[in-house]
Amino acid sequence: MKKLSFWEQQNGFLDNKITLHRLAKELNTNSSYLSKVINTHKNQNFASYLKDLRITYAINHLKENPEIVKTKSMIQVAEMYGFNSLSVFTKTFKTKTGVTPGVFFKRILEEEWRKTL
Repeated sequence: MKKLSFWEQQNGFLDNKITLHRLAKELNTNSSYLSKVINTHKNQNFASYLKDLRITYAINHLKENPEIVKTKSMIQVAEMYGFNSLSVFTKTFKTKTGVTPGVFFKRILEEEWRKTL
């Protein structure tokens, strides 16, 4: 768990090529054990855990850096946060927040605009 927490703190989940096997290797363990740890302590399978980390990070990062919304396309934003697919990003985002990334981005821009008044 300590190694996994450190990996999370280092934003290792933003690597779009990370797999359970690669992460297990990075953490000097095997994928079966790592899978059990994630299932037991995070109450999610590896794919869900990874998507949840990425979306949570994306939401906070975009709120802190609203200029990203102005300068990047939706697919660029998805890729920034480790997603290889816009549809997976959109679905995961909506599941987590209740709104699509487009609606969320619009709200961020409206909030920025209000601050200038």
